[in-house]
Amino acid sequence: MNERRETFRSFSFQIYEVVMHFTGHQDHNIVTASLECLQQLLKNGPTELHTLLMRPGAIKHTSIYPDDVDSAKAASGDN
Repeated sequence: MNERRETFRSFSFQIYEVVMHFTGHQDHNIVTASLECLQQLLKNGPTELHTLLMRPGAIKHTSIYPDDVDSAKAASGDN
């Protein structure tokens, strides 16, 4: 059961990452669709995703921007 929950949480976070990635697209239709999806994901998404997003330090790496977390820590001096 724990493995299934972890897989679900990971999948939910991957969806969140993709949606966030497309909010920066040049086509306003894609941005609008991404924002609508993000609204539904945050409003009706799994509790595990909300917990992950709200807990400081819970996100160790990302799939889309692999250097972001490490770069942010280096810039802030958190090593």
